[in-house]
Amino acid sequence: MADALESPTSPRPSPPRRGGEGVARVPADPSDIPQGDWVERWLPRWAEPYARLARWDRPIGTWLLLFPGWWGIALASPRWPDPLLLLLFAIGAVAMRGAGCTLNDIADREYDGKVARTRLRPLPSGRVSVPQAIVFMTVQLVIGAAVLFSLKPLCWWLGIGVLALIGAYPFMKRITWWPQLFLGLNFNWGALLGWAAVTGSLAWPPVLLYLGGIFWTLGYDTIYAHQDKEDDARIGVKSSALALGERTRPFLFIFYAAAPPVILPEMDPADFVRQQTAITAPPLVPEIRLHLATEVTPIWQATEESLARNGLPPPFWAFAWAGGQSLARYVLDHPETVAGREVLDFGSGSGLVAIAAAKAGAARVTAADIDPFAATAIALNAALNGVAVSVIADNLLDGDTRFWKLVTTGDICYEQPMAERAMRWLRRLAGRGSTVLLGDPGRAYLPTAGLCELARYDVPTSRELEGTERFTGFVWRVLPNLGRDR
Repeated sequence: MADALESPTSPRPSPPRRGGEGVARVPADPSDIPQGDWVERWLPRWAEPYARLARWDRPIGTWLLLFPGWWGIALASPRWPDPLLLLLFAIGAVAMRGAGCTLNDIADREYDGKVARTRLRPLPSGRVSVPQAIVFMTVQLVIGAAVLFSLKPLCWWLGIGVLALIGAYPFMKRITWWPQLFLGLNFNWGALLGWAAVTGSLAWPPVLLYLGGIFWTLGYDTIYAHQDKEDDARIGVKSSALALGERTRPFLFIFYAAAPPVILPEMDPADFVRQQTAITAPPLVPEIRLHLATEVTPIWQATEESLARNGLPPPFWAFAWAGGQSLARYVLDHPETVAGREVLDFGSGSGLVAIAAAKAGAARVTAADIDPFAATAIALNAALNGVAVSVIADNLLDGDTRFWKLVTTGDICYEQPMAERAMRWLRRLAGRGSTVLLGDPGRAYLPTAGLCELARYDVPTSRELEGTERFTGFVWRVLPNLGRDR
């Protein structure tokens, strides 16, 4: 049998026959290489050892790697997750799990040959050489990199950052009694990537999801490590199973009990919006109903508490600001402005202007806001008014090159850095042929040039919110170049 295993083209050893009359009973082979599975039946003989090397025959590890990424995507998505993003993460999980297993087998090939469960794996059995395994690992890493670089820039840095953990993991069993902890650090990194792939940023929810996943991994991989504890002790390999010994059961309770409180403490954004608001109509746009805060202080305090825990911005989505009300009124009074056109509502907040555009006959309306609570509020408000509005959480100011025929935005000039960045981007769009409409009551950082006034409205407002009971709200067309006074 040893001779047969030396050649990658030699036949696989036959499984032991079951005992019966006139047949000697042969002990079951303890190897973890299955006999007669789909890999043997359907793959070419030359590909079979590579499939074993990447663990394609045992997909549970791929699922365990993939789930945290899908959880991160779902946690960050305002509505249903993007199917293309889910597919990309699935491809990446297969590639990176295979690359990690290949690296692990390269590092452990001497140990694996001494352990009954792993002695027939492709490297210790000689069916794949180390140079062949390195080439195969490189191909899988290239596929993983292709997926990674199709995501948002923050994901690139997160993907590069985890390489140190991936490279270190195969050697942890020689250094620490807790290699399962390092597996958890690796396998749950997708929670951070998934969130960043949707939002382009990080916050506390994916970090807590990541920490909870580590406890979850400690639990299941400690159970798995008990399969090899006798062989591990004999050859000097460390594991949490050996470290805990007879204390494993109570520690498993601790690991699995710790995971849910870390993963699940966050309030559902839709529940938060419903609990902190009331359904009401803005005074200038009574035909539209929104989830709005009736008082400034309670909602601000509630969100600030969430801000301290989650990194979320203040609740601009909970108010119908004067500029947005003016622009929504203009769109409803002049439906020809949006009828049959694709509309982007930038910094949408509550979604008021986006909903007005949909009601006025726009062909397609997309609302953009980087606040996940705003994205949730927009979806709830669109459903409340019976219109379809797509929601994106992209930071469009970071080099976005998409084109929309009509762009609306309101109340973005409250802070100088934001106003300057947004106006540069809006002017570029106007220069490319977009119609750009801006609603604003004359805030401090509204430009003094490059705007053409289209309408003005008297907007009732809250003294607590704006410091006055009435505002004059203007609707401007943004011009592509400065030099034309308002």
